[in-house]
Amino acid sequence: MALSHRLVRRPPQEPLPEPVHYQEVLERFLATKDSINTRDIYRRAVLDFFERVGITDVTRLDGDDIIAYNEALSLLREAHDRGEPGGLAPDTIRTRIYALRSFLRFAYAYGITPHMPPERVAEFLTVPSAKELTQKDILDRDEADDLLRAAWENPRDRCLILLMLQSGLRVSEAAALRCNDVYEAGGRYWVDVYRGKGDKNREVEIPESAFIVVREFIKETHRSLTSTKPLFLSQKGGFLTRIQVYRIVRKYAKRAGINKSVSPHNLRHTYANQQRLLGERLEVLALQLGHKQLDTTRRYTQPARLRIRSKVHDWMAETPNGASESYENNDSHES
Repeated sequence: MALSHRLVRRPPQEPLPEPVHYQEVLERFLATKDSINTRDIYRRAVLDFFERVGITDVTRLDGDDIIAYNEALSLLREAHDRGEPGGLAPDTIRTRIYALRSFLRFAYAYGITPHMPPERVAEFLTVPSAKELTQKDILDRDEADDLLRAAWENPRDRCLILLMLQSGLRVSEAAALRCNDVYEAGGRYWVDVYRGKGDKNREVEIPESAFIVVREFIKETHRSLTSTKPLFLSQKGGFLTRIQVYRIVRKYAKRAGINKSVSPHNLRHTYANQQRLLGERLEVLALQLGHKQLDTTRRYTQPARLRIRSKVHDWMAETPNGASESYENNDSHES
């Protein structure tokens, strides 16, 4: 009751600032983002927020608006959990909340919403917990081989799937690669990820076998490793889209008869888990995957942690010789 009382809108003590349309602030905010994919995600999230709260003036935002949006997202998640159309998955909700918080942090920093500090906004938004990965979210070695064999007759698709399995790239990062982004230096082999998630650049190491496949694929398509053309060309001669990559992976997973839901992100999970099983340190793997938080990498490698530990004991198996007497002796002492 006390909380709802505090959130009641009160007459302002000072003159209200001049109205500022959210579209004006949004365009200024998006201009700070280099990645087209990042701009699209942030734009959709901010537009969704203002459409749902039904206002256009950023300066009039208050805690009630944020809480109302949070409640709307909760209802959409419940609809998703019930399998109803139009619901939103927890991952989608989490992405929208982070994007909205970033936008409102920008507005606060420029004095547009001085009454809405970032910590206050964060209090009003409930971020869904990240999904814990299971063995169903990754491919084992045989399934990965089956996926590659299914794509064997298509050099582009085979090379794309192999590179994702051997690098852990995000789908948007793989789709945006140019021929000269894959190179050799110092006797090792690298992929230059330009403007990955969060507009961050990083170098991702790949094994020599993956580099050879990429090099041969480029030669077969009459290009060179120094070319700035898209590595994976679409039928129209441009970059593949994220949706096209998703459809490519799903097509060959179905053709291979893999009885799992397989997406490009599953290939990223598979890479992370296989590297962890091979003993790669978590800190190194986080750099390879482009994670800012080690907790994210730990979540990605949850199936590997389960595999590394010893098998669960079969407590219903036949009791070993001598064990029953020991238990009986212990029982007699306790009684």
